[in-house]
Amino acid sequence: MNVMIDNGRILERVKKLLALSQSPNEAEAASALEKAHELLRDYNLSIENITVDSDYAIDAYEQGTRLQSWRLVLLSVLCDCNYCKLLESRDYLQPGDAADTRTIYTLKIAGRPHNIDVCKSLADYLLKAVERLAKVMASGKGKQYISSYKMGLSSNLIERLRQLKQEDSLQATGHELIVRESENVDAFLSQKFDRLRNKTTRARVSQASAYAQGQKDGQNIALNAQVRNQARSDATKALN
Repeated sequence: MNVMIDNGRILERVKKLLALSQSPNEAEAASALEKAHELLRDYNLSIENITVDSDYAIDAYEQGTRLQSWRLVLLSVLCDCNYCKLLESRDYLQPGDAADTRTIYTLKIAGRPHNIDVCKSLADYLLKAVERLAKVMASGKGKQYISSYKMGLSSNLIERLRQLKQEDSLQATGHELIVRESENVDAFLSQKFDRLRNKTTRARVSQASAYAQGQKDGQNIALNAQVRNQARSDATKALN
């Protein structure tokens, strides 16, 4: 018997079970985590044996010459809630005239490929929902009002995303494996980049009334079903 090959197969099975453990189906998620624990214990393996490099990736999400604070904050939290990290890089475009130098921002998502897919799908839905609602409710009220309104919408969604993640964490078994998932993303990025700086985005709210209205109207954006259905679809793909 080739022990190294057998262990490799077991670890591959553990990886798939960990992916399935993110299923919104409580029984399915609990069963997957329990089975992952059993396999690691029975074969005298550790979660440390699961390699990082081959399981993680970085995908570009969007690029532009201007970053809107509400989008950046929402995307960052969305990624964190789905075991990914949002990365921002800058390139400087100089067409020929030094005075015309422009900054090109690129947002990327790092994590397991199936988690990245979840982030992209949910981001597309939520960003479009914010823009659509702002167009209906804040159109014609000025740039400052619209900006503050969008930040209010974003704040509502962020609070609900964090609440959903907390609920899932409380219901899950094998909590240390879930924590390890987030730590693995950090480890992957540390291996990938020599210099990586954490950035805190501070959003400015110029009109409190617009922000408050946005927070209230944010409840009109459906979230629970989209988050859980996307997670269920992705957990199924992870096992195929």
